[in-house]
Amino acid sequence: MLFNKDSILKFWAKTSKEENLPNAFHPLICHLIDVAVVTHKMWQEVLPKATKERINQAFGIEDGGKLVALIAGLHDLGKCSPPFQLRGNNEKHKVTFKFLRIYEKTCFEVEGGVPPAMDAPHGFVTTIELPEILESYGFSQKIAEQIGILIGGHHGIFPNSDWRKNNALKANEKNLGNEHWKNARRELAETLAELLNIETLQINENAKLDNGTIMILAGLVSVADWIGSDTQFFDCAIKDFNEDFELNLGEYLNHAEDKAETALEQLGWLNWAEIEKPKEFHELFPKIKKPRGLQTEAIEIAKDLKSQGIVVIESPMGEGKTEAAMFLADTFNAVLGQRGIYFALPTQATSNQMFGRVEEFLSNRFEKGNIHIQLQHGHSSLSAEFETLKEGFKEIRKNDSKGIHGIYEECSGDTCVPHVVAAEWFTYRKRGLLAPFGVGTIDQALMAVLQTKHVFVRLFGLAHKTIIIDEVHAYDAYMSTLLERLLEWLAALGSPVILLSATLPKSRRDALIKAYQKGLGKEAETRTLVSVPDDKYPRISYATDSTIKVRHIKTSAKKQTLHIEKIDEILVKESENSYNIDESFVQKLKEKIKDGGCVAIICNTVGRSQEIYERLFKDKFFADKIDLLHSRFRFCDRETREKRVLGRFGKPDENGENPNRPKCAVLIATQIIEQSLDIDFDLMI
Repeated sequence: MLFNKDSILKFWAKTSKEENLPNAFHPLICHLIDVAVVTHKMWQEVLPKATKERINQAFGIEDGGKLVALIAGLHDLGKCSPPFQLRGNNEKHKVTFKFLRIYEKTCFEVEGGVPPAMDAPHGFVTTIELPEILESYGFSQKIAEQIGILIGGHHGIFPNSDWRKNNALKANEKNLGNEHWKNARRELAETLAELLNIETLQINENAKLDNGTIMILAGLVSVADWIGSDTQFFDCAIKDFNEDFELNLGEYLNHAEDKAETALEQLGWLNWAEIEKPKEFHELFPKIKKPRGLQTEAIEIAKDLKSQGIVVIESPMGEGKTEAAMFLADTFNAVLGQRGIYFALPTQATSNQMFGRVEEFLSNRFEKGNIHIQLQHGHSSLSAEFETLKEGFKEIRKNDSKGIHGIYEECSGDTCVPHVVAAEWFTYRKRGLLAPFGVGTIDQALMAVLQTKHVFVRLFGLAHKTIIIDEVHAYDAYMSTLLERLLEWLAALGSPVILLSATLPKSRRDALIKAYQKGLGKEAETRTLVSVPDDKYPRISYATDSTIKVRHIKTSAKKQTLHIEKIDEILVKESENSYNIDESFVQKLKEKIKDGGCVAIICNTVGRSQEIYERLFKDKFFADKIDLLHSRFRFCDRETREKRVLGRFGKPDENGENPNRPKCAVLIATQIIEQSLDIDFDLMI
């Protein structure tokens, strides 16, 4: 073979962007090692038990850590091709001149000139060339091709079926190079396998990669590549290509392993809090002295949770759906060996409120470990509460005197209090769902079923987490279709789901459960319904692969009488662009609250809310009693107003009182206060 372990060092993966190192480059084999060791460390320290068991089962082996590390490391094998290595011989890639001086002309000669790199993306070259190498290691043709595809798309897009079918690159020597290039790619793969101590790959002949496992592996490879490409930790190994250099790959492997651990630790990937066993309801929610009927049913259902499934909770407001959902999610994670929860809500306002509740829940749940949480919506970076958690992580990292194995919790004697923090690495685009815990808007999860770049990274982030989705009745036809598709994928990824709703038509409930069971691969005719005789609202439905069970819920004994009255339009049009408020409505409202009371006026547009607010503000009776909340405020102002509203009209304390509740007040708002916000009014208009 023309190429050997010394000569393959001349293939480059990255060049330096530092002005003081204009001739530095990182050998391709070194980058393959970097990503491989990051992947292996993630296998050992990050991936939950359920994910590792799934991958082991797919390949039919006991411990797939090194195999997955090899697969991830080979993601950039396609960089060993003329379009990448010889790209234009321009000033930016002067390292190629060194390559040209080392080998015989036949090694690199490309008849008619080197084609542009965009004509042969290196990920797609990997897709074409890797399967043959893997087959020589004992992989079946189908699995070898699947692996080629899943790592070939690590820049965000899988090579599509038409492209693979035409296979235009395969016969094109200009793109792939001659036999010497092919030999070099094989030598790179064999060298990486040898460094990882993989002599043979004993893959079970019945091994099978399902779509969910493929997405998990694809997401893992991309994330490991992002980390392994971070020059903050993995800088160029060769500082000047003009000088002769030597590099002991065995020593470099050891060095890379240390750098991988440092990178993962400093970016917030290590020492995550683990769920060792389920906790009782009263342990998770010590402030709740006596569980309500819904919560009692959830405690009983938790005893039946032996496999992944979907739970649908339908009950009125104020029955404790949120606590029941978090308890069931915690049980799912403990029983199935999973890690993490994503709480999806309809609006930013509801996400902001829930974020604090989940943060409190997590602080109470874990005795040790690092609890990383993300707030996921379009304005999360402007949230003061979220910013505090990010600053907390930075402060802990700055003050960490324990080195690479630093622990983020505060310890006193035998007692440790874990920190809830937000690592900045996870705040960047596409990365939020990778954090173990998250609260955010439903669209962040729905993007995992849209054809977007790196969609598999989002799916990887959702895999083997429990997903809680609130207000499922509130979504329109378009979002409902996406939600059903999301449920299919979550089932395929091994993720339990808990759906919450104040009310849900039976047909809608059945459609959502059917979508989840479809993702499990079960046909509709195999399913059975086991329910109590009076299957009626309120209820909890829960389903696994082939069974649906229903429990009727006893709601709290508290009864309320609501008086409903229809009123006419309260805004009167005076001219083309001018409205005024109906004076009889104003007088009637004054009469209603003259002795006190809290009122919410909910409008269907921001403009209407502003018109009503402006008119009432001019009235001395209302001037010091009214407040306005809608989605068009600057985020900082909206956040302040949201907190004020929650403080004034929010849930009572342990004694059933809210000391901040005003005697008389009027909140004028849009529909953003209608869903999931725990606020209470005496009169709603």
